[in-house]
Amino acid sequence: MHPTQETPGSEQRQPLVVLRGSTRKHYHTVADSLRIDPNFQTLIPPLSASEFATLEASIQEKGCRDPLVVWAEEKILIDGHNRYAICTAHGIPYQTVEMS
Repeated sequence: MHPTQETPGSEQRQPLVVLRGSTRKHYHTVADSLRIDPNFQTLIPPLSASEFATLEASIQEKGCRDPLVVWAEEKILIDGHNRYAICTAHGIPYQTVEMS
């Protein structure tokens, strides 16, 4: 995760995601965000550029059909990192399923 940053006149915010090929950062209120643990994130094999683009196009067209899996007690995203990045970047709603 990136270090927390202060935005003048607002709550503490931190960079949420940066899509491949993008220098634009998407911000989200820290209190409302799911936590991203780099250890979980690195366990997931990265998508190729074309796979990511296909997933992004599908989510933009049909919405996020599969819920993101969240560790209930820690609010850490376990599964759905790519979907989370795409949904957050494009303002697309998503559902979560919590697991202990």
